[in-house]
Amino acid sequence: MKRQSGRIKVLVVDDVILDGVSWWRNSEPFAALDKLYGQYLDIHQVTEKVDARLLKTADVIVRFRPASKQSLDFLQVCKELGLKIILDIDDNLWKVPPGHPVFLDSLGFQDLLHEIYGLADKVWTSTDELRFAVGDLQKCEVMQNAIYPEDMPEHPAKWDRLAMWRGHEKQVADLLSPNAYQWFYDYREKYKWTFAGYVPDFPFKGDVRFQPKMSPLAYFLSLKKGQTNIMWKPMTANPFNDAKSNIALLEAAMAGGVCVTNYAGKAGWEYALPDFTTDPDEVAAAFYKSREHILEHYNLEKVTERRFASILNLVNGK
Repeated sequence: MKRQSGRIKVLVVDDVILDGVSWWRNSEPFAALDKLYGQYLDIHQVTEKVDARLLKTADVIVRFRPASKQSLDFLQVCKELGLKIILDIDDNLWKVPPGHPVFLDSLGFQDLLHEIYGLADKVWTSTDELRFAVGDLQKCEVMQNAIYPEDMPEHPAKWDRLAMWRGHEKQVADLLSPNAYQWFYDYREKYKWTFAGYVPDFPFKGDVRFQPKMSPLAYFLSLKKGQTNIMWKPMTANPFNDAKSNIALLEAAMAGGVCVTNYAGKAGWEYALPDFTTDPDEVAAAFYKSREHILEHYNLEKVTERRFASILNLVNGK
């Protein structure tokens, strides 16, 4: 028997150690939900080892990127208890490309993914392309990665030829593709570079800094202080990257800079630059256009309103 009154109890289920994607899909949006709609939602951050006493009194489960037999077993229990299940996904796990660290594992979990996503009442995706990849358009909703307007400066950072790449070893295939390798080689001495979270085997030369991995919160606080002009995002063209969200573009705007990527002009990357430039006026103009686009389409307050409506409709059977 469910509770007859009170706030909707939402259990937010994630891995023990949160990463950068968790910040975008979990930490920030659910902090915003709590801040803006806390009078209606009772939100708890838990793992799949959540105490049964809490699980049995919940209304909604939100699970991020489930792709294991353990997650399937957990979600089946949630289903048996009558909980509404929302699955949140930020990568096209059905199209993991060769060169990605989990490619071989992905070959064996296609049937598992089918079972897991078959249990969902709702699926939140970060992009339209990812929504199409999941396939069940009736229960898929796009919830973009988003930021508060105040997370971006009003004007671009002072031009100091600062370029950054941020990521981890999962992007090694993108970084070490022949095109990306040559791209960096051509501009390695024209910028002051920072590589954060992972260091590829590149022919470094000139002014280069290496930033060790840090907690997501520490990273984003440092990003705002770091004043990066360019956030570089090379990507190999494939279905996996076609569904990728524009986190790099958002992070560039937070630092007062712009994103440079070979995906410039595609959905989500409309206001990225297709190549590096040494013209500060060009970077400034691109920043203002990108900022305006983000305010309209990636505003965390607006996306939070849609997340709340999705939870409310689900609980009310709509």
